[in-house]
Parts: sequence; structure tokens; C-alpha cells
Amino acid sequence: MHLTTDLFQPIPGTLALMGLLAPSYGAVLRHARRPRRGQLGLGALCGAAAAFAMWQGTPLGEGWIVDLRSVPVTLAGAYLSPPGAAIAVLIAVAARLGLGGAGALAGCLILVVAAGAGWLWNRLTRPRPSMSWRALLGLAILSLSHVAAMLTAPPGMLRVLLGEVLPVHVPLHVAGVTLVGLLLERERLAAERERRLTHAAERDPLTGLLNRRGLDRALGRLPEDAGLAYLCCDLDHFKRVNDAYGHAAGDTVLKGVAERLREALRPEDLLGRTGGEEFVIAMPGLDASEGARAAARLRDLLRSRPFDLPEGEVAVTASIGGVWTESPLGLDTARTGADEALYAVKRSGRDGVRFEAARAVRRRRALEPA
Repeated sequence: MHLTTDLFQPIPGTLALMGLLAPSYGAVLRHARRPRRGQLGLGALCGAAAAFAMWQGTPLGEGWIVDLRSVPVTLAGAYLSPPGAAIAVLIAVAARLGLGGAGALAGCLILVVAAGAGWLWNRLTRPRPSMSWRALLGLAILSLSHVAAMLTAPPGMLRVLLGEVLPVHVPLHVAGVTLVGLLLERERLAAERERRLTHAAERDPLTGLLNRRGLDRALGRLPEDAGLAYLCCDLDHFKRVNDAYGHAAGDTVLKGVAERLREALRPEDLLGRTGGEEFVIAMPGLDASEGARAAARLRDLLRSRPFDLPEGEVAVTASIGGVWTESPLGLDTARTGADEALYAVKRSGRDGVRFEAARAVRRRRALEPA
């Protein structure tokens, strides 16, 4: 048997499957609405690549198989979340046990060690704005620790592994991890650039809150069957703050208001700044009475204590108009209703809250004369 030739035969098909990891990884980073599920899917793909490598591997007799299963599981440990890497290892281990043979346990140990080496590299290189080929070469060399599992082979097989297999396997493993890793790294950097651009396009540069575009996109991702409290919050007579203390002080107050509101909201609530001193709050999963109480609580929070500035204390009050709608599908009605409620508060003297259900807004309009 020409062992070296046999070892090279399955390489093209194995590397072609591994090449699919890069675009799939990039697609999950860019477009997955549920990243956790995307990571599990990538883990399944890495596990499938390892299983394919084993099925295409070169049998050596006595139940031992030589292949490149170590490459996808190494990269899974390095680039996927722990649950994603665990899925990759579990699928690959199940495939190796299914093939059976005297080398099955050692083959499973190779998978666990390779994934663990990838995870360790990930931890050691954080944070990493970008990874050069040298860093990925380091990952490949670190993950060569998996060859220690071959030492469990019986003496006759061990001589074959050390004398004929390792001189071929080691450079193939190093090249596979480095090259496929470079493809993954390119996808990661491209997705990171897109995230930065999207963040800049959808965020208010002063407060870091969602702007109108970002708020619209976030609202569009909400479940369609969740009740929603939609609030428009406008700071009262804010021009006086800018006139009395200057625009720099006014910006400081706006950032303070944003921070105070952010701390008072739940993680699932949306907070945006849509104008000079106008903020929008969307609170999914609330009924109408809870929305009304939340609006009053936020109004009280803003006026509860002044903001401390070098120029002195600045007291702020707010007018809040709010609407409850049964579903984000009624957002256009909710926006209009919240604006109307806000202007009603301003007409009545400001520093107040007006909150109603969107259904009531529609009914009232239907009764108004044309």
C-alpha cells in the first residue's frame, strides 16, 4: 500500500466541505436574527465536516483511521460559541464511535483535544481586532496537541503513525487550520465592519440611543402578537437650558436624560432619540394599564432630581404622550396617537402624561366630522 498517496486522496473533498464553513460563518454573523441558533447550525456543519473527513479517511487496519477531522473541530473551538463547538464535537464523536474499531476511543480523544485547543486559543487571543496568518499558525500548532492521543496505539501501529502518518498529517493539519482560519477571519472582519457601519447609521451620535431609522428597524423585529406601549417624551422648554448654560451643557443634560431613561427600562424595551429634545420609548409585552403606569413613572423619574453641571444644577421636566396598541402592526396609528397625546399635554401646561389605547384613537377619529 502506498500510504502517503492514500493519505492525500480524500484531501480535496474534505477541504472543499471545510471551505463552506467561511461563507456560512459570515452569513450567520451578518444576518442571523437568532445568533445562538446560527452558532448551533455552524457547529453542526463543523461536525458534519469532521464526520465526512472520517468517512473519507484512510484505514490503517486494527480500527485506526487517518483523516483531517481535527481541522473543523479546531476551528469550531476557536470561532464558535461554546454550545456551537460542543455540537461540533458531539456530532464528530458520534460519527467516530459509529465507525468503531480499536482506535475509536483515541479518535474521540483527538476531537476533544483539538476543540479544547481552539477554545484555549480563543481565550488567549481576546480581544482580537484582527488575526494575522501568524496568529492562525499559532492556533494550528497549539491544536497539534491532539496527536498525543495517537500515543495510545499499540506498538506496531504506533510505529506506522509516527514514521509514516505524522510526517503527512502534521503539515496538512497546519495548512488546513491556517488557510480555512484565514477565510473565517476575513468573514469575521467584514461582518464587524458592517456592524460598525450599521451602528453608526442607526444610532444618535450624541447619546448613543437609536435614531429614527434604527428605531424603525428594531420595531419591525418585534413579535407581531405582543402588546406595545409607545411613548413620546419631550423635554419641557429645553431651549431655555441651552440659552442659559450653553449648548455644551445642554448636550450634557441630554446625555444624562438618556442614561436615566436607559437605566429605568427593561432590556427588551427600545429607547431612541428622534429629535433635539424628543425621546421615544417602545415597551413590548405591556397592557394598557401597565403602559400608563410606566409613562407616569418615567415622567416622575426625570423631574425627581436635577442634573449636576459645572455651571450649576439644571432641573428638567418632561411631557409624555403615550399610546397602547395590540400589535406593532399598528405602529403608524400608535405614532400618530402618541404625538397627539403629547401635544395635548403641552397645551394643558406641560410636565404631564396623557396615555390612551390606539383603539380609542381610531374610534375617536371615526366620530370626528370630515
